[in-house]
Amino acid sequence: MKSSERSKNLRVLKTPSRSNGVCPTQTTSRHAISSLFLLDQWRRLTCGKTEQLIAVGGVRLEGWWTHQIAVFVDYDVVSAGEVRANFASSHRGLVQLSRHAHALTGIFHSHPGFGRGAVEPSSTDLATHARFERAGYPTLGAIFNKDGFVKFFTAGAPFEVQVIGGGVQEVEANVYRMLTRLRRVPLRTFGDA
Repeated sequence: MKSSERSKNLRVLKTPSRSNGVCPTQTTSRHAISSLFLLDQWRRLTCGKTEQLIAVGGVRLEGWWTHQIAVFVDYDVVSAGEVRANFASSHRGLVQLSRHAHALTGIFHSHPGFGRGAVEPSSTDLATHARFERAGYPTLGAIFNKDGFVKFFTAGAPFEVQVIGGGVQEVEANVYRMLTRLRRVPLRTFGDA
């Protein structure tokens, strides 16, 4: 693909002009996520003893942001109660998405604990998403826990989520529960002994 063609394709990803860091017309971002993609990320993010994090890339299709590709990043900090992505690794992931006319559409991570209450975003989660929202990314947060709950959130930007497929049940607005676990070869997790 020529540079001019790539630039033409990337224009689709540009955000509305901003004034004082606020989008002049804040519209609801709509996100479509395959249940199999969601089940796979739940498996990946909750298989170890530490919090895990992935970036998610996708494209805008007929008004909906898709969540199609997991972008694995290195961590600066990883423990049972915190995960922080490495800046250089995250930047490389964003560059790869951009080169292929994709956008950062999600940041998915795990929280320790069980039950519906364990998937609430922390103040750190909300601050992270606020930075992405100010930068114009259509980024949806998702927090998973070991017993299958996932909550979708933003720092305040209006959004809508549609999970497409089976094996996942909506519990309440923006909260789902996995009904089945995908079986695969064990995964390597960062920070596990």
